Amino acid sequence: MSTTKNIKSQNALPVAISEDCQYVAVVNGQHLELHQTSQESSHLRTIPLQNDVQDAVKFVQWSRAGDAPKDRGAQHPRVLCMRTTHISVFDAEDEDWAAEIDAGDGSGFVHADFTPSGEDVICFLEFNVQMMIFNLNTSEQRIIKTPKFSGFNGYAFRPQSAHLAILLKLDGNDVLSVHEPESYRCIATAAVQLVDVQGLKWSPNGTWIACWGNSLAGTAVAIYTADGQYYRAYTGGANEIGFGVKTVEWSPDSGVLALGKQGGTVELINGKTFSLAMVLGDPITVPIGRDIYTETNPAAAEREYALAPESPVFPFTYNVPGGTRAISAISFNPTGTMVATIDNGLPHILWLWSIQERTPCLAGALVQKSNIKQILWSTEHPELLMTTSDDDVGTLHQWICGCIPRIARIPHAAGGKNHASWIQLDKREADSLIWFGWQDGYTMGYLRGAGQAAEFIQIKSLEEEWPQLSASDFPCT
Repeated sequence: MSTTKNIKSQNALPVAISEDCQYVAVVNGQHLELHQTSQESSHLRTIPLQNDVQDAVKFVQWSRAGDAPKDRGAQHPRVLCMRTTHISVFDAEDEDWAAEIDAGDGSGFVHADFTPSGEDVICFLEFNVQMMIFNLNTSEQRIIKTPKFSGFNGYAFRPQSAHLAILLKLDGNDVLSVHEPESYRCIATAAVQLVDVQGLKWSPNGTWIACWGNSLAGTAVAIYTADGQYYRAYTGGANEIGFGVKTVEWSPDSGVLALGKQGGTVELINGKTFSLAMVLGDPITVPIGRDIYTETNPAAAEREYALAPESPVFPFTYNVPGGTRAISAISFNPTGTMVATIDNGLPHILWLWSIQERTPCLAGALVQKSNIKQILWSTEHPELLMTTSDDDVGTLHQWICGCIPRIARIPHAAGGKNHASWIQLDKREADSLIWFGWQDGYTMGYLRGAGQAAEFIQIKSLEEEWPQLSASDFPCT
């Protein structure tokens, strides 16, 4: 019997899993199917959606794990399905509970998200006219007008306290607005002194809000306190026009703010003084260790890595169009000692930096056959990372720098739109267990073996036993 859960889906959306990895949702035509991963017979129930063929579901999302308040009777996650004109929200197991949100005449939704409590949904309307906060218990609506963006760069919730910070466009000016949790009453506003602010991000400890400006105007980051007060700005050492910030990321301990730059470099900023601590240079030209692996495809059903030729710098050259070099992704490992980056001009290469010493070291690189979609660090083994790619087949890649990476094909999985995650369980160790979903199916399992001999072993449910991840699975280079 196959342990892959295949679903006859007529929707191009990938299967969505809840953050606690207990529930799976898939849109099948005009129905939403819910499944449980803990049981071999996984089908939980089928929910009919509003019958509007012209307005298909565009987005499916689960509420965050553990966010439900303690005084709520059911502690199950909730799932929302967003159409252009309508949002439906359902409880994972309470069949009697549901909520419906309409955009209104002549309006449409472009983005939706749960608040950290899971008790509200925030919805952005077309043309950034307004953001609506809809309470799922009372149906009360709160309106915040003229948000600058209608996506994740334009708003964020403070860790622990859940204060909302949002970027607004008021009278032609960019404004940072901070709101209380639950009531969403505005407690502070501040004009952002940046040229065309591009986004904001809370520090993990909730102390700071970082806003960054348009990269074409040069490096510019403004730091605000948790109550919306301006603290200071960082403009870089050599503030060259056209080489500004494209993306930012905080280290897990909030001690470092990483600025991904146009041109392929990263500046690491001290999280207390907000001065330059170190620079990760252009990985094409800086010295690099021997740990460079390239993905090969000797046969259609086989994938493996080959060690690149020894060279003082990156041994390959690419014809990259001018203006495309920019850091598009930055990911710290759980201990903040390593940083993985992806360059938009070379999206199939993962660069790995060690930042334990004062002088950063380009430790290695993985050169994939396809563009990298996800960087997933293991929480139990902080030097182990996993990636997925925009490949024509479903594959997983795992690597510990200094060791031989491994790659495994996911049985029966389709390529293209897919999603993977490490499974985290409260009551037992699950550091080796992986969930992998695609448009019409999903599977759970773990990788076994080393190097090119690695394979994905499926499990039928989370009630099964599986071996713990071992460092011996990754032989040294």
